[in-house]
Parts: sequence; C-alpha cells; structure tokens
Amino acid sequence: MSMVEVARLAGVSQATVSKVVNGHRSVSSSTAQAVRKAMREIGYVPPPAARRRGPRTRVSEGIRTGCVALLEFGDAHRLHAGIFSEQLRGVAGALSQQRINLVFAHVDEEGDLPPIVEDEAVDGILGMGQKPGARLWAKLQRFPLVWVTSQTTPSNDHVLPGNEAVGQLAMEFLLRRGHERLGCLNPLGGYPVYRSRCESFHFSAFRAGRKVEMFLDDPSPRPTIGELGFDGLERLVRPLVRRVKEASPPVTGLFVPDDLLTAVVYRAMGAEGVEPGRDVEIVSVANEKTYLAGLSPRPATVDVGAETMGKRAVEQLLWRMRHPHERRQVTVTIDPVLIEPEESDGSPGGFKARP
Repeated sequence: MSMVEVARLAGVSQATVSKVVNGHRSVSSSTAQAVRKAMREIGYVPPPAARRRGPRTRVSEGIRTGCVALLEFGDAHRLHAGIFSEQLRGVAGALSQQRINLVFAHVDEEGDLPPIVEDEAVDGILGMGQKPGARLWAKLQRFPLVWVTSQTTPSNDHVLPGNEAVGQLAMEFLLRRGHERLGCLNPLGGYPVYRSRCESFHFSAFRAGRKVEMFLDDPSPRPTIGELGFDGLERLVRPLVRRVKEASPPVTGLFVPDDLLTAVVYRAMGAEGVEPGRDVEIVSVANEKTYLAGLSPRPATVDVGAETMGKRAVEQLLWRMRHPHERRQVTVTIDPVLIEPEESDGSPGGFKARP
C-alpha cells in the first residue's frame, strides 16, 4: 500500500497526505481525520520519521497527529477547581505556542478512553488525578505519557510540586513570626501528598530544634476528598480542632497541608470558639484563591506553581514524544513560593496573640 492510494481514498493530494504523516499543522482537523481513516482502511504504515523526506524541526519529531490529550481521572479536581484551572491554563498556553491541539476528557474508572485516544489519533497524553486501574493503565502505556500530579506514581514521567520544600517553607515562616509552640493538623493521614507535606514540616522543625504537636486522624484508607465533600471533611476536622483548642501550653502556629482543608478548619474553629489570626496563626498550601477569598484574615499559603506545572508537563511530554524508547523515568519538581498573609491587626512582622 502506498501514499498515492491513501490520497485517492481520502480524496486529497499526495502532498496533503505527506503533511498529515509528518504532523504538519496547516492541515485542517477534518482533512487529517479523513487521511488517517484512509490509512487505517488500507493498512498503510508510514516509514519511520528518520527515513521520511523533507525538513523536520526538533519539535516536530514525534508529532504525527498534532493532537495531545489531557485526561482527568477520578473526582479530586471537583474540589480543587482553582488548581486544575491554573494547570489547564499552563498546558493550553504551552501547546498553543507549539501549534498543537488539545483534547480534554474526564475518564471514569469503569469507563473507556475517548475515541480519539482509542483510535491512537493523539501523539501523547497528559494525565491528572488518580492513577486508573490496570485495564486503562495498560492502554495508556501505548502513548508517551506525563502525569501532572501532587505525588509520584510508577512507570511514567511526572511533574509535581516540591512537597518537601513546602513543609520547610511553612516551618520557617512560623518561626520567623515568633511562634514557639508549633502544630500540624491533617485529617487525612492516609492521603500521601498531605502526609508528605506534614512529615517534611515535622522534620524541618526537628532540624531547627523545635517540637511539633501532630493533630492527625487515623491514617487508614478513607473515601476520596471528592466523596467526603465539605461536610465529611468537617466531621473529621472538628475533633482535631478541639484538640488544638485544648492543647497546653497552647499551640499558636499551625500548619495545614492544603487550602481546601484550611477553609474547613476555619469553619470548624468558628464553631469551637477559636479565632484564626488571633488565637492561632495558620500557614496553608496551594494558593487556591477559591478557598482563600472567604477567609478572614487570609492566612499565609505556599504557592505550589500550578500553572508552571502545566507548562513544564508539556515540555516534558514533547521530550518524551521525541524519545519514546528512553527507559529512564523523569520527575520534574516545581519549587514552591510562600505568599505572605493578610495582616489582621495592620502590623506586619509577627503574630499578635490574644492577651
């Protein structure tokens, strides 16, 4: 079978078939689909990229369809829409600069991959959320794959936040604010990313010669954050906030490993008669404005660089598309940045505890 036969069946010129085969993005998506359908029908397989004629840029190596799929697995992003939108902005912007089309889909654990992925009409995949089961995971391994995540998973490249640095930044902030009694509150001890951040906070305090009181829930597996929702999270948080309130001597500097949890903690503290910013100062994680906007005073938070994660994920995917046989797994870590708090008393530089 030849390129001439593909062109005849698709009703296009041989030059157009060549452009589709070489990933030229001047061809419309409908024409490219018609050409790929004709190739499948007659069983035409183009020669390896190194043997094709015509000039190729370094980026275009590994680009066959001009499409990348962004697949979201699980329901975690339902309660982290702010982080997800920042990551998506980074992905879309980076792909647009390379003139690569973006296909987005949510995939249920028991569902199927989108038809465009099943038909292998994408050049690579960016994954977000929970790692899917074995059936879907095996299908994903046919593609260059980069996971945009808060924690590592085996067998593929990752872009993730620097969770160890998150804990260190939070601890250093609280020490600068003059706190002697430090605490860490985590209602989801079995959630790996929260556990990693809290362990880093605890270890950073240990190296600084400070003790941390840990307010932790049972680390056994629980329903996902999406399944728990705000009410379910508050039921887990309330007893921990009560323990913070009853601690003696009192804890004045508290680390909470996610802005979503911090919003729930603020609500639980209100119910327990504890005033954030006066009785206890909180440092949080994510810089997710959806949750921080309603908190008064707004706490310090560690920005994990969600948009940068999206951009770097595209760069790593392009590299993986050009090096599909490289066996070494690559992990890209984004350094976090501390965002200073809103001062409740108008005097920056230190925590002013209630007399």
